[in-house]
Amino acid sequence: MSSFGTWFHNLSNELHYPLDEPVLRTMKNPIGMLFGHVRDNHHTAHQGWDLFADQDPVLALSGGRVMWQHPWGGSKDDKYGNCLLVDFKRRDVTYYAFYAHLEKILVKDHDKVERGQALGISGTTGNGDSKSPHLHFEVRTTCHRVGKGLTGRLDPGQFFPELATLPVQQHCFI
Repeated sequence: MSSFGTWFHNLSNELHYPLDEPVLRTMKNPIGMLFGHVRDNHHTAHQGWDLFADQDPVLALSGGRVMWQHPWGGSKDDKYGNCLLVDFKRRDVTYYAFYAHLEKILVKDHDKVERGQALGISGTTGNGDSKSPHLHFEVRTTCHRVGKGLTGRLDPGQFFPELATLPVQQHCFI
């Protein structure tokens, strides 16, 4: 692990980050890929974080269990593509980490996982942008599928407040 990864994980202490070297993905609006922000001309709030990741392993935050995984059927209407949900505890409360746009899923439903274990490989499935591969990451309060909006979702910044001090990578599209 790089010194950056070691530094980051020491800050987090309790939870592993979903990527070894997290970098917020931005586009035109530097905060548009953060939780709750309405992007571009859309009318919906962004439901998690987008982290730059190009074929990188996505990692379990802590020990837990894979609640479900969903293979992508190939349609852009299936906006999350390959995705999965893993439970984790923080201060004796159960939460759920959601990972989307995966190229490959490495775990099965109900698998037990360890902190830092690779769960899948990041990619561009679903509505993930092939010009800017990324991991869409959410923290949820339920293991059931959630609809549009922010209901059932929490700002990942509540779990990783140090994100504000991490690098941001701007992507330009031609």
